[in-house]
Amino acid sequence: MPDARSFVVRSFEANYAASGSVERILSLTVDCNCGTTSSCGSSQLIHLPGGALFRCEQCGSHQAISHARLDASATPAPMLGDTASNRSAPLVTIRF
Repeated sequence: MPDARSFVVRSFEANYAASGSVERILSLTVDCNCGTTSSCGSSQLIHLPGGALFRCEQCGSHQAISHARLDASATPAPMLGDTASNRSAPLVTIRF
């Protein structure tokens, strides 16, 4: 089976646990392998334990997006010689 490239998450909204980890995905905007950008809200996602299933509106491709993947994108790992002042994290809306 050939390896499929994973979708690129451009933005998301999520509910967060007190620990700061993603508890539930509320919305996603994703670049698909077919070249389109799709967005969907919580009612259009299929929620799974530890993540959600996203489906491209254009081509129908689907991929699971894990809570851990979004946790990792919200707190980028520091690079060698990197300081907090010159790092930028993706824009994230936090709803409680």
